[in-house]
Amino acid sequence: MNFIIHHYIATHFIGYTITVFFAISGIVMFFDTLELIRLSLKVAELNFQKVILMAIMKNYYHANKIWPFVIVLAGAFTHKKLSENFELYILRSAGFSTFQIIFPITLLSFGIGIIHITLLNPIGSYGIEKYQHMEAINLQGRKSLIGFSESGLWLKQNGGNGKEIIFHALRLSQQEQAFYDVTFFYYDYNNTFVKRIDAKKATIINNYWHISQAKTINSKYVAHQEKEVRIKTDLTFDSIIESVVSPEVLSFWQLYNFIRISKNTGLPAVKHQLYFWQLLFMPLFFSAVAAVGYVFCTKNPRAPKSNNMTIIAVLIQFFIYFASDFVSALAIVGTIPVIIAALFPFVVTTIIGLYSILHFEFS
Repeated sequence: MNFIIHHYIATHFIGYTITVFFAISGIVMFFDTLELIRLSLKVAELNFQKVILMAIMKNYYHANKIWPFVIVLAGAFTHKKLSENFELYILRSAGFSTFQIIFPITLLSFGIGIIHITLLNPIGSYGIEKYQHMEAINLQGRKSLIGFSESGLWLKQNGGNGKEIIFHALRLSQQEQAFYDVTFFYYDYNNTFVKRIDAKKATIINNYWHISQAKTINSKYVAHQEKEVRIKTDLTFDSIIESVVSPEVLSFWQLYNFIRISKNTGLPAVKHQLYFWQLLFMPLFFSAVAAVGYVFCTKNPRAPKSNNMTIIAVLIQFFIYFASDFVSALAIVGTIPVIIAALFPFVVTTIIGLYSILHFEFS
């Protein structure tokens, strides 16, 4: 009996989830397409087919943010439908508790979170990466050259024999997998200058930096030319690129390895750590969001203000969204631990959901 009822509720929830997701995604994609068309008018090479392709690939970035709203609306519509047909009241009269009624929706929401981080996230991150590449070439005219900042790329690695190496490159090329206008600063563990190597170009081949036509300056500031210099490294070109890209272009499966590499090279990875933990807690967060959608739509559907409860549920989700952004900003600047910022939306949503469920259950 329980299985049949749970299956019935779950069927409604899945239907509303799919409908709401494609409706919101379609609206967002429509406005993205209009914006890309406006930008493409200045670029002759960017035709309509490319614009549509870019809009599709960019859509995951927004879809990643709208999922909580999709679930809260799907949960609200599901239980509103049950209330309008008085099925919810029949279930309560039959002895079903609020927790039993909400169980299939919270379980499905948890499953959606699992599918999202394991399957949809890798596909979406690949699309965002391709979108950023097309944007750089077609809209920004960067021709695959990446400029990280005005000062270029900086990283740190172990130089062996009690030394550390600070590496700087003004720019790099993805096509040639090479770094340009590079400088290697050698320091001992007492931060005493040891030597410096300057060159126009450096590449990484078989775990070695290969530096051609290098100019070396020793600790006595005496300079001399070297035809080629090789430096041992654990880095690869791809790992360095991953260390400076936005978190959204890395899948859930790539993030952990990226964070480990970043710590070893001295590159900051706070945003990526935060994104990783947010993805990890996403299934729990989705389950809590579904509970919020339920409790705000269990009143009498014939009551004058019953329709406003769905709006209130969405507004609460907006509040949690903006509050989470604020807390995330605090974590990025180091004010609070990253894991607390990642847990914040789940904890707040759970408190609101549990309080509301208990209120309706015992009042």
